[in-house]
Amino acid sequence: MNRRRRGVSAGSIVMLSVTAVVLILFAVFIMPVSGSPRPAVTAIPTEQAASTPAVSSPAPYATPGRQAETAQAAARSFTLTAGGTVAMETAVVSSGYYSDARSYDFSDIFSLLRQDLQADISMVTLENLVVPSARLSKLVAPAEIMTMLQRGGVDTVAIGFRRCFEQGADGVASTREAAALRGMRTIGAFSDEAQALPAAQIREINGVRVAILHFSQNLSDTSANKLRRDGRTSLVPQASQAAADIRAAREAGAEVVIVSAHWGREGNTTPIRSQQNLAQEMANAGADVIIGTGSRVVQTAEWLTGTQEDGSQRQTLCCWSLGCLISDSRSNNAVAGMLLHLTIQVDAGGAVVVQDAAYTPTFAWRYSVSSATRYQVVSALRDAPDAMNSDQRTALSNARKRVENKMNGSALRERLP
Repeated sequence: MNRRRRGVSAGSIVMLSVTAVVLILFAVFIMPVSGSPRPAVTAIPTEQAASTPAVSSPAPYATPGRQAETAQAAARSFTLTAGGTVAMETAVVSSGYYSDARSYDFSDIFSLLRQDLQADISMVTLENLVVPSARLSKLVAPAEIMTMLQRGGVDTVAIGFRRCFEQGADGVASTREAAALRGMRTIGAFSDEAQALPAAQIREINGVRVAILHFSQNLSDTSANKLRRDGRTSLVPQASQAAADIRAAREAGAEVVIVSAHWGREGNTTPIRSQQNLAQEMANAGADVIIGTGSRVVQTAEWLTGTQEDGSQRQTLCCWSLGCLISDSRSNNAVAGMLLHLTIQVDAGGAVVVQDAAYTPTFAWRYSVSSATRYQVVSALRDAPDAMNSDQRTALSNARKRVENKMNGSALRERLP
């Protein structure tokens, strides 16, 4: 008698299913507890892993989730815009006099340049003194020139120039006071020796300790003689002491050292040998940026390699001359100036990085309104003002080309308008 083959009973199927579930639960929950590795569910894509930013070692007790935030907070930066020479000479000063009000008003001169001058630090070199007791001249200008600079967005005024001490310490003091009354700092000439110390030139900008030092290379005979008779030669820091002052600023805690230098010969299109030697000394001493004025002509910009006392090397941006923003002269070189724009960062390790080094060519526009002469400094990168005639537009275009030709191949790029 043949027997019928038996199939798997329903009870057996239930028991097998329960056993499988128990084994799965054991693998998922029990094995990790016992120290066995838990199988990965999904792999992190290669692109995602590579894009994860590297972070520096966290501070003690910092949680991993805050490491990136800590590293980002450690990098600090600020922006700087510097312009060339402002020389409010006779014709320019006369253009700002309004006979009906019997007063001066120069506020229009920089009104079209204000947005280009905006930065955490905005500075120019002024080749004038404000001395209320003295007669107005090519050297002495009315106090309203300080209002012009302040309204234009300038916050730092370098007043160490060839003739800065021709009115003595009192002339420097009254010029500094006129700037201070309008909320601006002055550098390069002082009325007190303590003010001239490198440590006194350090300020904090966005958490960065910045020293802005200014040195004069060539004082006029009258300035040099009056300074010598005064007996306080440190009131106008000289180029010969630049290296020592840069090192002193570092020792006093400056993380970034910016040097403003009034040097060279007026009218020169390239730096002279004494400037080159001086710039190298500044770079060796630890200057991060050197900004030159004095020639009243735009000159090139380049990177210098400085060798420190410990043998290490660092890069220094040297802008030999920013030219002239405004003066009496209508020569092609005099009406074509420039602004320097920098972003300077101090990274988590304390290294200084100069970023976004750019320039804006400028044009000193002279025009007439109801038979009165007026001046305005304009960016040569922006659209010409509607009131400009065809000859003036051509002059603006030529000014831009002169600056571009000088900056071609330099350390700077032209800024986007």
